[in-house]
Amino acid sequence: MSRGEFAAAIGDAVDPTSLLRRIADRALELVPSADSVSIALVDDVGMRTVCGAGVGVSGVGTRAELGASLSGLAIETGRVVRSNDTSCDPRVDAVTCRRLAIASLVCVPLSRSYEMFGVLTVNSASPQAFTDVDVAVLTRVADIVSIAVGAACDLHRAGDQLRRLGHPAEGALSAVDGGRATGRYMTNALSPDAVARIDARLRVQRVLEDPEVLSLAFQPIIDLSSGAAVAVEALARFNVTPVRPPDMWFTDAHAADLGVDLEMVAVRRALDQIPLLPDGVAMSINVGPETMVSSQLAQAVAHVSPGRVVLELIEDKAFHAYPKLPAALLALRKRGVRVAVDDAGSGGSRPTRMLNLAPDLIKVDRELIFGIDLDPVRRSLVASLVRFASETGAEVLAEGVETRDELDAVRALGVRYGQGYFLGRPAPLDVLDLSRAVPLDPLEHHR
Repeated sequence: MSRGEFAAAIGDAVDPTSLLRRIADRALELVPSADSVSIALVDDVGMRTVCGAGVGVSGVGTRAELGASLSGLAIETGRVVRSNDTSCDPRVDAVTCRRLAIASLVCVPLSRSYEMFGVLTVNSASPQAFTDVDVAVLTRVADIVSIAVGAACDLHRAGDQLRRLGHPAEGALSAVDGGRATGRYMTNALSPDAVARIDARLRVQRVLEDPEVLSLAFQPIIDLSSGAAVAVEALARFNVTPVRPPDMWFTDAHAADLGVDLEMVAVRRALDQIPLLPDGVAMSINVGPETMVSSQLAQAVAHVSPGRVVLELIEDKAFHAYPKLPAALLALRKRGVRVAVDDAGSGGSRPTRMLNLAPDLIKVDRELIFGIDLDPVRRSLVASLVRFASETGAEVLAEGVETRDELDAVRALGVRYGQGYFLGRPAPLDVLDLSRAVPLDPLEHHR
């Protein structure tokens, strides 16, 4: 098997963002002096970094020639290569290492059946960072990577052979079901979630082929000082079987690498409705970080009137995987798009997101708003968000306002905007009356 064929087999059998990424994360924990860990795989033209942890995340996807680095030397010789001080090591490009802040490194080759198929590389910005114990630990980690990848490739090849047995032209198994159920069974047995992923991808593809099955409902966002509608949030609805919540559709789409495509269907449909909104009412649209940094989104909002779009960045536990996100948000703001951070204060949200992303609007999660009139802890948390917003130039929106008492409580705390069933239920745009203000009693009356 050539290096190119082996690399292709690895690509089919192993998801670098799962198995190899987890291994890289653990390696970073095992060697505290390391700033970054990366794993590169070899093909017929060189090697490509497929995953990383720490500073190495930013290099994912980059290619290099085997003869141009210590990583390539480790692959070519099959031996661990170590540089204690790159500034005086003739084997390395000192200028590049200085630019990348790499003062010391260890490269451990990955092998299967005595054939080198990749390299595990650990870097540090400090010279003499790695001890002999560190090298021994990394060698054991590389052994685990080699075993895991080799086993995955063997299973993948065995699965191919077994699935061929089910082909109508190739054997006895075809007598039962023409090979279809047999192939499905073997796929599921050898890769436990494979059939579920295939089914999910097919479901999402059907929606992409017929975008009309994705409709939108719109929920008013109310200025709590005047009762006027200042925006509507576009909420996706899927009119197709199986009947599933919208978030499950988008989760499936992202798992099938179709997340941006499906989100953009919803985005474009929402943008098409802006001309139907009254003057001064904006369209709020949910997008994930992958969509937020995409060129598709930038092109879609390029010709929208400034101030008419609010993009809600939904919670994602992997924001660190999108280093271009702050720059993308800045470019969108320059076009007049406002940015909201969704689910602030929820159990899974991270306060540092607001520091890094500097949103124009902070949406307080409904789990903090539910019963806020009866819970001093909830009121204290929301009050802290209001103070944070006032000091950073942002505004606060309370989601899930469902009772008069909850409304009074958030208004008393200084929350500027509100959204929820008490203020307006989601509905088709032609059903909503956005020209009339929601009647709100004077705040002092409820204190």
